[in-house]
Amino acid sequence: PTPAASVLAYTDSCTNAARLRYSEFCAQAPQSRSLNPKHAQSQMAKVHRPHLKSDYISNLHWQRTTDEQGRPDWFIHYIPGPKAFAEYQAFTGKPAKTPRPRITSALTQQPDRGATSEPSVDKELLSKMTDRGVSQTFAVKVLSDTPPEQLEHIADSLDYFDTIPGQKGTGLLVDLIRRKIEFAANFVTRAQRRQHEAKHQAQLKRHQDRQHLETLHTHYKIRTTRQWVDENISQEDFAQKLEKTKATLNPKYTKMSPEQLRDLATRAAYGAFEHRVPLMSLDAFAKDQEAQQKAQESLEAPSETPTTRDSRSTPQGG
Repeated sequence: PTPAASVLAYTDSCTNAARLRYSEFCAQAPQSRSLNPKHAQSQMAKVHRPHLKSDYISNLHWQRTTDEQGRPDWFIHYIPGPKAFAEYQAFTGKPAKTPRPRITSALTQQPDRGATSEPSVDKELLSKMTDRGVSQTFAVKVLSDTPPEQLEHIADSLDYFDTIPGQKGTGLLVDLIRRKIEFAANFVTRAQRRQHEAKHQAQLKRHQDRQHLETLHTHYKIRTTRQWVDENISQEDFAQKLEKTKATLNPKYTKMSPEQLRDLATRAAYGAFEHRVPLMSLDAFAKDQEAQQKAQESLEAPSETPTTRDSRSTPQGG
């Protein structure tokens, strides 16, 4: 259909104006369809100009809508001019009623008297959908019809759509949202990313817990070894061991002060007896720590208040 054909199709039963769908016109005319409203208007202005100049069309207005895939589309409403009425009467043999004029600004959506307020939807998803070419009306409908637990699929569809290189139409995004097209096997969804992150955090915590346990075990061995040496090794024997250790370390650490060297030699002298001390292995120490933790939690737990003995059951003296 063309604007002229649409106006000729106007009859006296019409209430306002003839109507032409922009996408249908582009499909049948040598004109590429645009999803940009300003570009679409510019395209059609060239088509409308001669019909307006000849008084075939007296006025027109655009009305926003969407196609079956949710892409922006428009209805163009035409108010017939005197020339159209003359041709209509000549063609049908009866006069046409003059339509009531309805002039609105370009690309305005006529309000529906029965329409209700726009449903509450996820504003972030709505913004992302419209930014990628999905019409506001279609996006609101999809978001309001989607259960909350399935909204993440729409977010995944937007993420996947953004990873596709090159030019892509809004119809592809709509098909992804409607699950008509599956994600590539190597695409990681948001749920999968959360699972990976949770697994990583669990591994990190296990590593940190192990390091902490090893540190505690080292302190335990040093503390227990010193206690064992102080109880089982004479002061003379330990003093001899200390002097030998200092003599060994002194050539290696010439820049140390006497106090630093003595401290290092003391630790090394105690450590020399470690193989003779009955120490728990790391695994046994871990079990012992766990047992101590449970015992501590048991002690810190609130205890029940003991019931007072009934005075009547207490033997009375005398």
